Amino acid sequence: MIAVIGCGAWATTVAKMCAENGHHVKLWVHRPEYVTLFQSCLENKIALPGISLPKLYPSQDMRAVLTDVSAILYSVPTKFTDTLQQFLSHEINAPVLCLSKGVIGPPNWTVCRQIEHTIAASALVDTPHVGVLSGPNLAREVAQQKPCAAVVGCRDEVTAKMFAQLVTRPYFRVYFSIDRLGVAWGGILKNYLAITAGIADGLDLGTNAKAALLTRGLAEMARIATVFGGQKETIYGLSGVGDLIATCSSKESRNYQVGLSLAQKKAALPGGSCAVAEGIKTVQFLKTWNDTKGLELPILTQLYQILYESLSVEKAMTALLSREIREE
Repeated sequence: MIAVIGCGAWATTVAKMCAENGHHVKLWVHRPEYVTLFQSCLENKIALPGISLPKLYPSQDMRAVLTDVSAILYSVPTKFTDTLQQFLSHEINAPVLCLSKGVIGPPNWTVCRQIEHTIAASALVDTPHVGVLSGPNLAREVAQQKPCAAVVGCRDEVTAKMFAQLVTRPYFRVYFSIDRLGVAWGGILKNYLAITAGIADGLDLGTNAKAALLTRGLAEMARIATVFGGQKETIYGLSGVGDLIATCSSKESRNYQVGLSLAQKKAALPGGSCAVAEGIKTVQFLKTWNDTKGLELPILTQLYQILYESLSVEKAMTALLSREIREE
């Protein structure tokens, strides 16, 4: 049996793939209406309408969902810290695959490290392994069985392969990596660059400008990820550049939509309805962190000023273009 924590579009899609692979999938949901949807409609009409689902077993009882399972997939947006705390308050006796792409701040920063730190501090003799799934995976396209690929990052190769086999489908090819931190940060860092891609398109800057912006943004991703212990090569793979391309070119991306709205003068400031986008909080955390590190992160810095200091998107773009000439 497999446990999936979450009932959003991505959680539902991954639960669907596990069930298609013949697993009994228990699904933790936070509201009773989701139980009805999964049990009677075989469709998540709230988060993933129009997609037929195999038999899943939803419950609001997290303890029951976590009992007697061979693997746990955690797929809750990082802003819902109360859910993470609830999850970590239970005894976890199975490997955990983290699907959440966001930061929770210091000292552990990522959801996967927070999970690992918490269960390692428990009385368990054998600490379950914790992995990360990331890549250019827009939930609806995967649910529609359009071909795509992803990567599982785990410090233990055997567990990484196990997770890869768990979710691999004929239309969903999964690779594995022992660079868990690189895989995790690749999925996180593309979020703030997707906001900048939306801004570029909203300002109608053209394909050349957007390509240059994302290429230099990729360099920022590599700088940040390596400081946190990831490998630069991982950022050039599916979880980094792959996810970057997908998220920055899709109108379904919440982060992209935030940038587009900012450029079109339609977005609320952080704390408003646009705060569902993971990239907004990522910018805040990383800007504060980099104030003491001093990495060269001009795109992150300008985006922070747009989001939190009311800098206009036009002035931010001018500042980026007028930087001192330097070697690439």
